[in-house]
Amino acid sequence: MKIVINRAILILIISVISLNQVLKADFSGLKLEKTAIKADSILNVKEFFFADYAPVEYCLWPLNISGSGYFTDEYNRNYRIIINPIYDYYYESSNLIRKFETEVYSNYALSKAYSDYEGKAFTVNKLDFDMKIDYSQQSYFSGTDNYYQYQLNPDFAFYNTKNSDDDIFDRSIGFNSQILLGKGKIRDVTSKIRVLKLEERILELLRKKGGNFENNKKNFTEQQLKKITDIFNNMNYYTSKFDRPLKYIWKDIENVLGKTTEGLDPFDIIYLSEIIEQYLERREEGWSFAGGLLYGYRDIEENISSKPYLVDYQEIGGLLLAGWSKNLTLDKQLSFGVEISQKRRFYDGFDTDFVTAKLEHKFIWYIWDKLADTFKIDAEFEYNISDPENRFNLPVTVTNSFEYLIENNVNFFFEQTLLYSYNHEVGYRSTDYYHEANLSFCFGLKFNLDR
Repeated sequence: MKIVINRAILILIISVISLNQVLKADFSGLKLEKTAIKADSILNVKEFFFADYAPVEYCLWPLNISGSGYFTDEYNRNYRIIINPIYDYYYESSNLIRKFETEVYSNYALSKAYSDYEGKAFTVNKLDFDMKIDYSQQSYFSGTDNYYQYQLNPDFAFYNTKNSDDDIFDRSIGFNSQILLGKGKIRDVTSKIRVLKLEERILELLRKKGGNFENNKKNFTEQQLKKITDIFNNMNYYTSKFDRPLKYIWKDIENVLGKTTEGLDPFDIIYLSEIIEQYLERREEGWSFAGGLLYGYRDIEENISSKPYLVDYQEIGGLLLAGWSKNLTLDKQLSFGVEISQKRRFYDGFDTDFVTAKLEHKFIWYIWDKLADTFKIDAEFEYNISDPENRFNLPVTVTNSFEYLIENNVNFFFEQTLLYSYNHEVGYRSTDYYHEANLSFCFGLKFNLDR
């Protein structure tokens, strides 16, 4: 119990550190003072974020290559190499949000562990391949913030484990689906954040240079903000049509700003272009609440003691979702998400009822333009209603990731993860609850192939 309390205190300390960063943030961001736009501007942040401009459409192709490792004692160690390509498509208009993401996760792990049963140490080579497809479409009823949404998430996983005695293949194939009715909007404001950061830099340069420039003591007009936002929302047009897209992006920006950019020299343009090329974590603003039905199916084959074990099951139930995101400043965003579900799982010959509650917290902080810190807490509580004495599960994952933009859309990242699990399963070790904790470190490169 003492160890459990110590782990809980550690997680609490990390949470307090994150909350402390939030409390230090400049909450005056509701008005554009933080972005160099004055309080008496015709536009404030909230109106700008939720104004219906040109549809947002982009594709991301991040490729993550990383290595990680953890150890619990001198006998139990794990080292791994991960290759993780992703395709992320996003489209948003005033009445439709469509998301499509395909992720392939391939992982090679070398583990060294000690077997109490055999009384010796052994080495295990493991290769994992997991492919996930997430598709969702959220459609708004005309003139309202009420919507209906459907979501489909198939996934395919294959595992190969090899040691001195066995060469085992396992697999898991299945999907989850949801149909929801909800209220509220969480908008993608990445392009609008980029526009405000660009404005901040341009005005900073012009004010340092002085001179009789048309807007060197003013902020961009609403029309200028709108047109540059439309340019950034259509970034795929420039990258797919032109070999040197930045040249044509700047040409269109200068057409919008007119005389404002006359005093900028080539070195200033290079400085400003960092904002356009900078890879930003998706920035969101708003809230939403939804409820509906879920259905899932899974087919699993596992090899236990070199013998195949087959199981398939279906799940059906209801769920409630809520989300909230707020940009405290141009460089800080705070998000929370909650999901509560009750579902019945149909196995061969018996049924089981579960209640699940998930909590997500994310805090994004751009320490400076090329260095971002992302802090996340994910907690999931699962309770077996059918047999409450036999299953209880509470994993908590605390992740802190630093990402540094090198150049040409290449990022270096370093990630630390603390995983603490407090649970109980029949026939595992004993009939009592048990806990487990591990700390892992991961570093690697992210190649952002397109935007």
